[in-house]
Amino acid sequence: MRRVLFVLFAIIAFALFTAAPSLAAPPARFPDSFPQELRKYKFIECDVRELAPGVTYYHYFFDNFMPREMGDVYDVSQIFLKADTPDAVKTLKEARRELSKGGKKEFEKVAKERFKYNAHQIPLFNAGIDTLDPQVKAAALKISDGRLSDVIETEEGFYLLRRNRTIKKFPVSVYFVVVEWDKADVSFKLAECGPQLKTVEEMVKHDRKTIAAVNGAYFRYVPPTPFYPIKIDGKIYDAKPGYDSKTGMMFRNGEFPVLDHLENLDKYDNAILGYHVWKDGVSLQATPERHWHALLSGNTPHTVIGFNPAERRVVLMTCDGRFPSIAPGLNFHGACYFLSLMGCSDCLTVDGGGSCQMLIREGSRLVLKNRPSDNGKFDHNGARRVQSCIYLVRNR
Repeated sequence: MRRVLFVLFAIIAFALFTAAPSLAAPPARFPDSFPQELRKYKFIECDVRELAPGVTYYHYFFDNFMPREMGDVYDVSQIFLKADTPDAVKTLKEARRELSKGGKKEFEKVAKERFKYNAHQIPLFNAGIDTLDPQVKAAALKISDGRLSDVIETEEGFYLLRRNRTIKKFPVSVYFVVVEWDKADVSFKLAECGPQLKTVEEMVKHDRKTIAAVNGAYFRYVPPTPFYPIKIDGKIYDAKPGYDSKTGMMFRNGEFPVLDHLENLDKYDNAILGYHVWKDGVSLQATPERHWHALLSGNTPHTVIGFNPAERRVVLMTCDGRFPSIAPGLNFHGACYFLSLMGCSDCLTVDGGGSCQMLIREGSRLVLKNRPSDNGKFDHNGARRVQSCIYLVRNR
C-alpha cells in the first residue's frame, strides 16, 4: 500500500512540476519609463534586442501580473434576448431560477443549447472599461462571484449575467517595437494583400530592409477589402461607405507618423485607420455599436500603436491571448497601460484577435514572435492571412 501511495504521489508531483511554467532570468535591461515595481515581477520569457540604432524590441512574459493601476478583472457570462423577444423577462426569470445553483458550465450550456447564444460575450473586463453598457457593467460589478444578476433591461434588450470569478493576477505576454525617431534612420511603410489575403510575412518578405512588422487594419474576407480607407504611396484603397473610424496613423514617405483625421488624408502619402481610444493619457469613450468593439473591452490579443508626439516616439505592440490558463490576453485598459509604460500618451487600435502578428528580423529571416490564436495552439504557427500590415524598414 505504501508503495502504491508513493508512486501515486510521485506521479502527481511530476505532473504539477511539468505543468508549471519555468521561469526566466530577469531581463538585462528595461526601458527607462518602466517603474521599479514592475521590474521585480517574475518572468516566464523575456527578450530585449536592438533591431537598429534607435529601434528596440522587447518581449515580456509576466508569470502573474496585476499592477495597482489596473485593478481587479472580472470573468462574466451572459444570456441576451433582443428587445422585441416575446416574454423575454419571464423567460430569463425562469432560466435564472433553474440556473441559480449551477456553475459556469451549466449556465453556458443552457445559453448555447436553449438560447442559441454564446454565453461568454462579456470576456474578462476591468472596472475602468467604458465600452460596456453602463447598466450591464454596473450589474456585473454589483453581484458577487458565483451569483446571477436579476434580469437587466436595456434599450437593446434583456440580459441575465453570471459573475464567474474575480481575478487578482494572471499571466501577460506582450511584445513591443519601440522607435525613437530622432535616433533612428528608418521609415514606416504600409502594404496590402492584393486579390488574396496574405500573412504579414508574405506581404513584406520581399523587402530585405524590413526589420519589424505588425498586422494592419480591420478587413472583410470576401473580397479582401479594408473596413476603412487605406492609402499606400499615394494610392487609396477605399472601403464601402458607412465606416465609423475616421482617425488613423498617417505619414508622408520617410517622415514621422502622426494621428490625424480622414478629412486631412490629402496631406499624406500613407494612412491606415483604426480607433483612437486613448489621447493624452486619457481614455476616449468608444461606442459599442459594432462587433469589433468587443476588442476594446475583452481579454483578447491586441495589436495597437502607441504615440508620443512630444518625444517623437512610436511603439508597435501586440499581446498573446485566448489561451485562458497560459496567456488570456488584455483588455483595452491593459493595452493602454502597457503603452504608457513605454512612454506613450496616445493609442490607436488596429485589427486584433487572431489577426495579431509581430515579426522582427533575425539575421536573414523575418521571425514571427507572438503566438497567433487561430490554430488553438500556443505556438508560432497560427498566422492568419490578413488584408494589410504596417512595417518598418532601414533607410539604408
